[in-house]
Amino acid sequence: AVSAQEALDLALNNAYLPNLPVIITIDDFGNNGAYSDIINNIFPMAREFGFKFDAGIVPRPQKGYLPETKNGRNYSWEELKRWTEEELIYPVSHTTWHATLTTLNVEDLMYQLTYSRNIIQDKTGVPVDVLVLPGGADNSRVLAAAQEAGYKTALDIGGPGGFYYGCNFKINRISPGIPLREFERQLLS
Repeated sequence: AVSAQEALDLALNNAYLPNLPVIITIDDFGNNGAYSDIINNIFPMAREFGFKFDAGIVPRPQKGYLPETKNGRNYSWEELKRWTEEELIYPVSHTTWHATLTTLNVEDLMYQLTYSRNIIQDKTGVPVDVLVLPGGADNSRVLAAAQEAGYKTALDIGGPGGFYYGCNFKINRISPGIPLREFERQLLS
């Protein structure tokens, strides 16, 4: 598995991607009670098989901390930085509040895009050039604003036809919950 950032860097430098690259993205990283699943299931597999995944971070500054899980456990910026340094995750922006970007005025749109990107970069020390679009909602105004905010690419919601904008390559994104045979078919097509 490669991170979206690694795939982006390879594409922008006209380098070759590995054969059958897989980018694993967890949107809303840590939300909805996923903290224990990430710690107890995903990280051990990542360590065992040597892969990392993209963590779509939603900082939610109005709460003063990173997203709260169902059991009340929050991961901290320190944990996020450590996991990044351990190369278990690569943090990507999933906007500030997970707002539907196409419905926002220009000022709110730019805040959603810039606050998230800037704080993630500041707290983890890594560049954040990849935006995961909340709900896959985009239009030409949103994509232009994302470029203005400094993103080099944006990932839409998924399924066949999902792709990275702003680059000269396309990678389909496969959503979870599909039958294993369909996952295999999409992965290998």
